[in-house]
Amino acid sequence: LGDSAGYVKVQLCGPWTWASAVADRAGRRLVRDDGFMADLGTAFAQAASDHVEEVARRLPQRPVVLQIDEPGLPAVVRGALPTASGWGNLPPVPRPRAAELLAQTVAAVPGPTILHSCGGRVFDIAGGAGFAGVSWDATGPVTEDVGDEVAEAYESGLALLMGIVSPTQPEDVDTVLGRATDWWAHTGLARTAAHDVT
Repeated sequence: LGDSAGYVKVQLCGPWTWASAVADRAGRRLVRDDGFMADLGTAFAQAASDHVEEVARRLPQRPVVLQIDEPGLPAVVRGALPTASGWGNLPPVPRPRAAELLAQTVAAVPGPTILHSCGGRVFDIAGGAGFAGVSWDATGPVTEDVGDEVAEAYESGLALLMGIVSPTQPEDVDTVLGRATDWWAHTGLARTAAHDVT
């Protein structure tokens, strides 16, 4: 890394996304097994802490930030995961429960943590779990209710990391800048506050 400054970011697939994609022998998704999720939350927190500490030991001159990727979390809390039969959906996991499990990792990791989800909005879960910031896919259309959620997240002290560059097609700078400006306009916050958004 030479003489560069700033954070080193490491990423891990989050426990909700992982458990939503894994099933037992009967085809039941492990995400609905409360005992399994409790054990997974504890184990994940310890593993995440160990990983961050190891990276920090190898790079003592650089602070480390952990990003937990939870693209499957929105479907988990919406009740949008199909059952094994495919004839219905699993019941939603309460959003406070989702935050509670992730809070274990936030408390265990020695340094700032970011919650990332490209599958939907998780601002309230990020705040409830104590994350330092939240990252989301901002390439889609923005609505007033989403703007309100972003404003609330900003005012609560969450760092905001907007994913405004399309991962699937090339875009010019004006298109990307226009998207960011449109998002911020829907928050109702002062334009000067946008300087705090990454």
